[in-house]
Amino acid sequence: MVEVRDVAAGIAHYLGKELQLDVKNTDMVRFGVELFLAFLVGFGVLIGVAWGLGILPYVLTAWFTLNGLRIISGGAHASSLFRCTIIGTVILTGIGELAFRFGALASQELLLSLVAFSMIVGVYVIYKWSPADTPAKPVVSAVKRARFRRFSYIFTSVWVVGMSVLIFWGGSPIIFSLVMASIGGFLRQIFSITPAGYRFIAAVEIVFDKCAFPFRQ
Repeated sequence: MVEVRDVAAGIAHYLGKELQLDVKNTDMVRFGVELFLAFLVGFGVLIGVAWGLGILPYVLTAWFTLNGLRIISGGAHASSLFRCTIIGTVILTGIGELAFRFGALASQELLLSLVAFSMIVGVYVIYKWSPADTPAKPVVSAVKRARFRRFSYIFTSVWVVGMSVLIFWGGSPIIFSLVMASIGGFLRQIFSITPAGYRFIAAVEIVFDKCAFPFRQ
């Protein structure tokens, strides 16, 4: 199976040759291309599955919430694009489906309680473990760690205010379902920062390792 990193390496090699880049700059181009292609593949699969299930707005809401916080708080990653795509698609479509089916049935009180719970858990987890990194991409600078943690607090504060406004003045089943989807995305990202989130990904990796050949890529 051709991997994104191989395609990115080929594109970077071609561009490096055409633009007469040195090894360091060529590797920077490879890294950028790999991130972009990985995003396109993962996002494309997620959109396709969510659209097929008829829950695209809810999945997108969860995705934007999760990734908005993930950029500044870090979190556990699987070892390959294929595995990340599978895990992310399953979890986000699960969140979207639950939000679609049960969000409209939720009361203002319940949603506000869930937002308050998410805020309390989020602030604690951010204080304790954010920004969470991996051995391949550690955040070693104390200044950067403090900055990312501060941005995570700001994101959480803005998110809480936004959700509260929607709950109080949105007033429709669709809005309530979107709020529940966003809560699910927020909690999923918060979980990924914790040691339990890293253990969860490690456990899933073990399952993949025992599966058929495509899951080993």
